[in-house]
Amino acid sequence: MALQMKGVSEVFQELLQDVEAYVEERLQVYQPWMLVAGTVLGTIALLRARDLYVNRQKLLTELKKRVFRFIRTLPGVRQRIQRELAAAKDDLEKDFFKNGSSNFNELPVKGWSVEKVLQASKAILSESPYAWQEGRISAGTYAGADDAHTEVLEKVYHQAAWANPLHADIFPGVRKMEAEIVRMTINTFRGGDSVCGCLTSGGSESILMALKAYRDWARNINGISEPNIVAGVSIHAGFDKAAILLNIRLIKVRLNPTTLQVDVRAMRNAMDSNTIALACSAPEYAHGIVDDIEAVGALGASKGVGVHVDCCMGGYLLPFMEKAGFPIAPFDFTVKGVTSISADTHKYGSSPKGSSVIMYTDAQLRRHQYFVTPDWPGGIYASPTIPGSRPGGLVAVCWASLLYHGVEGYVQKTKEIITTARNIKQGLSEIPEVYLFGDPQASILAIGSDVLNIYSVLEVLTTKGWHLMAIQNPPGLMVCVTSLQCQEGLVEALLRDMKDAVRFVRDHPSAPPGQIGKVYGAAASIPDKELVSDCAKLFLDAYYQTGHSEIPREQEEREIEEPLCSKEDGNVEVSGTTQCKDEVKEEDVTGIVKQIEQVLMHEEPVKVQEKTEEKEGPEKGEAILNNEMTVGENVTGDVAAEDEMISDRVLEKSANVDVKGKLLEKVREDPSRGAEERNVEEVVKKEEILEEPAKEDSAKEEPAKEDSAKEEPAKEDSAKEEPAKEDSAKEEPAKEDSAKEEPAKEESAKEEVANGEQSKEEVVKEGLMEEIAKEEVVKEELAKEELAKEEVVKEELVKEEVSKDEEEEIVKEDGHGCMPKPASIAA
Repeated sequence: MALQMKGVSEVFQELLQDVEAYVEERLQVYQPWMLVAGTVLGTIALLRARDLYVNRQKLLTELKKRVFRFIRTLPGVRQRIQRELAAAKDDLEKDFFKNGSSNFNELPVKGWSVEKVLQASKAILSESPYAWQEGRISAGTYAGADDAHTEVLEKVYHQAAWANPLHADIFPGVRKMEAEIVRMTINTFRGGDSVCGCLTSGGSESILMALKAYRDWARNINGISEPNIVAGVSIHAGFDKAAILLNIRLIKVRLNPTTLQVDVRAMRNAMDSNTIALACSAPEYAHGIVDDIEAVGALGASKGVGVHVDCCMGGYLLPFMEKAGFPIAPFDFTVKGVTSISADTHKYGSSPKGSSVIMYTDAQLRRHQYFVTPDWPGGIYASPTIPGSRPGGLVAVCWASLLYHGVEGYVQKTKEIITTARNIKQGLSEIPEVYLFGDPQASILAIGSDVLNIYSVLEVLTTKGWHLMAIQNPPGLMVCVTSLQCQEGLVEALLRDMKDAVRFVRDHPSAPPGQIGKVYGAAASIPDKELVSDCAKLFLDAYYQTGHSEIPREQEEREIEEPLCSKEDGNVEVSGTTQCKDEVKEEDVTGIVKQIEQVLMHEEPVKVQEKTEEKEGPEKGEAILNNEMTVGENVTGDVAAEDEMISDRVLEKSANVDVKGKLLEKVREDPSRGAEERNVEEVVKKEEILEEPAKEDSAKEEPAKEDSAKEEPAKEDSAKEEPAKEDSAKEEPAKEDSAKEEPAKEESAKEEVANGEQSKEEVVKEGLMEEIAKEEVVKEELAKEELAKEEVVKEELVKEEVSKDEEEEIVKEDGHGCMPKPASIAA
């Protein structure tokens, strides 16, 4: 036996010697360097061949892409694709504009009132075809059923609506809130004192900040210029976005086909010297699967690279599962190797959209996410995240949400959500045509089918009022359970409709696919995803379309609540509508005067007669205006303080007549306006002074009111007696003595007024008509007469300045012990 073995060995050695001699003989014609180069190239070729074999599926896909791209360049094919894309764009825009609400492409000419803005916003925001508050949606929103919570957030946002965290010295309270949000979140994920973080606008920004920190760390510390990150194919799309923006290569590896967790062995094989971090999910969005965080953390620790846990979906849910009675594998900072975690507060933290937290185990790592420009001319600029200025209101409401719920509140919500998800999971197991992807432990359930078109099932559910999410690779639909789905009877309704949808699709296998099926079916069949990207970009283009404005600018101006008047002109209310003062006609003025008169007499104001009805004659209006001028001329400045108090009372009673306040405001704003407007102000002041004595004797005035309404001369007499009322308000005892001398003083007043009566009438009328009815051509003779008699009016004003004693003697009573009805006052 030994001899035989020796013989075989000798034969083998001889064979090797023969081969060696043959090779040496053949290679004698080559130079040594040529042999070395050939060896190196051969080795590289072998390694490349191995890679091609391992990635043969990718190679086949890439080959299909190249062929498809070549076909797309053919003229006929290119034109056909463009026509189809244009048609798809039109369909998308029609879908966006199908509600038929008005489009606002330009700023309104006149700013809207608060009521109109709120009315328009309510109409637009109520256009959704889905009653999301009822919970028949998936992942669109994560809170909103608690009215008390919403009320708290509204009030807190109102307190911090204008705060800007960029200026911490101006808004220190918002800075404090933000720091406390980060620290509370760190403690929720069981991080120590060395763990730190930042508040961001959402999960995508948190992921972006984490990848920037790892990239800059690797570049500045380890000198890596071509970094890559390894993650599973189910990692959130935010990593793709961040990788593109930061020029990082994202290497995606396969999942375990049974558990759908990332394949840790595949991650190990994909790592190289340029790998700066590993990424995993807790849970991932598509199927709700929590990766094996402990295994990934151990791999990162052994290779000396960081491990990021994307817990944006699980933030403020997974940390409370154990306390809620649902144990789960470790995923937080207690796992060795985990160096950063992103967690959204605007999902299961029940904060309004726009907040998330990124956390690091090392402050030095966080420093690499900062952005600092030390030499900017505007100053040293530094920001922790992407935005500069940030909404302090969102920081405040996030802080308020965390405090509002507390640990007990989040534990209770977690218990309700996970219980609801488990009930749905149990119900789906009783439908043999569908199955769940993996074994989801949290709130997301992904549903697939081997015997039905699952997208058709989704279409049927949509017709029943459900808005669930479509997933792909492989096809499926996803249900994300939030507090909105925990409402009573909702689980039973979903399972009942799911069974009906499955039954319908099973009984109608030849039914054409709906819109969702067409989109995802086509996307799956197209090897070149660039065309799919073009279709998605069409949606984004249509998202920002407003359509053509359905309201022309001219029509919009006519529909504005108030006419477009200049600031100097102002508005007045006539016949229940608002008009520019330029558009008010003489007959409108007469009606307004009558309305103010009745307000001052404590009567119910009557509506101004429409222009189509019979109106008061201009003669009466002129007489009233003349009487008003007589009263206004004798108003002194001694009652200025009392004027404001009485004016408020009068305005409250005449809320439906806006003209008086408008005129007074114009006169006060522009003291340089003519004497006619100042006379108008005096008229209104005197009108308000007369309000107080009229209140005291209103019971005695009733007979006088009726007589005054019937007899116009009585108004003229009372207007002549107005000067005495100013001092009578101050000196009540003098009323009895002045009553005795009434005849003499009344005759004197009549003589003084008679001379200037006609001129004053024209002055006041012309002044009002110039301000109120600029569009109506003023008669030429009135304008000339006004100029001619202006000096006469001033002289008459001087003559009428009688002494106090003479004014006190003017009779205020009508001889029967009753106060006469005050004269009609124009606005």
